This record gives sequence, structure tokens and C-alpha cells, in this order.
Amino acid sequence: MPVSGDIIQIYKDQNESLLKKPIRYVYNPTVYAREPWERYLRKFCNNEKEVLFVGINPGARGMCQTGIPFGEVSVVRDWLRISGKVGQPDNVCPKRPVRGFNCTEKEESGERFWELIKKYCRKPEDFFGKCFLYNYCPLAFMDENGKAVLPKQSHLKDSLQKVCDETLKKIIDLLEPNIVVGIGRYPEERANKVLENNEQNIKVLYMPHPSPKTGLSRQKWLEEAGRIIENNNLTQYFGNRAN
Repeated sequence: MPVSGDIIQIYKDQNESLLKKPIRYVYNPTVYAREPWERYLRKFCNNEKEVLFVGINPGARGMCQTGIPFGEVSVVRDWLRISGKVGQPDNVCPKRPVRGFNCTEKEESGERFWELIKKYCRKPEDFFGKCFLYNYCPLAFMDENGKAVLPKQSHLKDSLQKVCDETLKKIIDLLEPNIVVGIGRYPEERANKVLENNEQNIKVLYMPHPSPKTGLSRQKWLEEAGRIIENNNLTQYFGNRAN
């Protein structure tokens, strides 16, 4: 067999390794939903912040549709007042179509998170004046059935963490927060890793992730997350508090 045949096989093996189970689909909404994503940044991240909330990665019905972290369509459109053109990923999972702002499926994690914020803030500017919400990883991973694969479950974990840790450090250095809130154990862990020297004495807090998959009911999550906010006096960073 000519050498070209061996090279073709090597490339086939490489491609299978890069997309080996459980990963079959990769979405990057910061690329195909760049317009609303950049509007989010330009609208709400024009100054240093006191508190940085860090999520994990895009949800199929949230950021994958709108480009906004915890981006439940109705919240992004009606409360954050952000819209924009949303294209398509290079390889679309049939069970996880991207319909952008026409998506009618609810993103419960996003609904819960923003319900919590709206409990304390009458309008988005009350939250984003001194706080910002950022996702540790911009990529959404899915298996062949459309089931989410978390970055820490990926065979790309080490290389992903290297890049995402470096980016998180740059975001922290730029925004200079006094507090970082990891929404879930994984972003809390990565924030602690990034800040292991922590010369700035930045405090890292844990907030349970709002996904129903954690086993917390909506009310239970709101209560636990609310306690994190109140016990750590994060309300001092919210303007015009609703309560």
C-alpha cells in the first residue's frame, strides 16, 4: 500500500480520537451567536466588577440559543433586552437544533438563575453595575444522542482546562473582582486553581448549580443560592434591591 494510504488512515484515526465517545457534537455560540454575545459584553461589561459569577459551559436551550450565559430566551429578550442574529454550528445535532430567539423550549437553569437575581435587582443594570456573569468554557459538548457532556467529563479535559484557566485568569485580572462565585463545584475548583497564589486576596465562593440535574427543586435551589448571597453580604453589590 502506498504511503498516502497510511496517511489517510492516520487521519481517520485522529478524527475518531478527537470525536471519540462520548463527544459527537461541539457547539461554540460565541462564534455562531456572536452578535448577541458581543452585545451582552458591550452592554454589561464596560467597567471593573466587584463580583464575578462563573458558570460551567453553554446549555443546549440557553447559551447555545442566545449566546448569553444561562441565556433562557425569554429572559435575554425581555429582561436583558438583548437580541441579534444567531447562525448555526458547523455540525448540528438533530436532537439539539439551534433556533436562536425562536427557540420555544425553556432553559430551567437560566430561569432559576435569573429568578434569583431578579429577587434582588429590579433591572439588569442593578446586577451588572458591580457584577458580571461569565462561563468558564465557551463550548457545549454533546454525545450522539444530544446528551450534554461536561468539560470535566471530556477526553479533552486537560487541554481544555489549560486554555480556559488562562482565559479565566485574564478575565479576573481585567475585571479585578474582590469575589468570584463558582456556580457549581467545577468552576469553583477552577477558580481556586487559577487563584492558588491569590496575591489579590480574592474570595472564592461556591453556589450550587441551578440545573435540575443536581437534584434540587426550584424552590430548594432558590433558598440555598439565596443563603449564599445573603450570608456573604453580596447584596451590597446589587443596586436598587427589590427586597
